[in-house]
Amino acid sequence: MKLFVDLMDRTLVLIPAVYRPENLIGFRIPGLGILLTAAIVFTTGMLAANLVGRRLLKVWDGMLHRIPLVRSIYSGAKNFTEVVLGATASPSNGWC
Repeated sequence: MKLFVDLMDRTLVLIPAVYRPENLIGFRIPGLGILLTAAIVFTTGMLAANLVGRRLLKVWDGMLHRIPLVRSIYSGAKNFTEVVLGATASPSNGWC
C-alpha cells in the first residue's frame, strides 16, 4: 500500500514547485497524489464523455434523419421529449 501511495504522490511533480503542498504548508501529506490523480482522471473522463458523446449523438441523429419512415417517428418523439423533459430540466425558465 505504501508503494502505491508513494507512486501516486510522484504525480505531484506535475504541479509547479511554488504551488506544491510541501512548499505551501511546510510538510508532506501522504496520499495527496492519489487525489490529484483521481481529479485528473475524472476531469479527462468528463471531457471525453461530453465531447465524444455529443459527436456520437450528432452522427446518430443524422443517420436517423436519413431514413424516411424512421425520420417522421423519431422527429416527433424527439420533439415530444424535448418539450416534456426540457421544461423540467432547466430551473432558469421558472419551473421550480
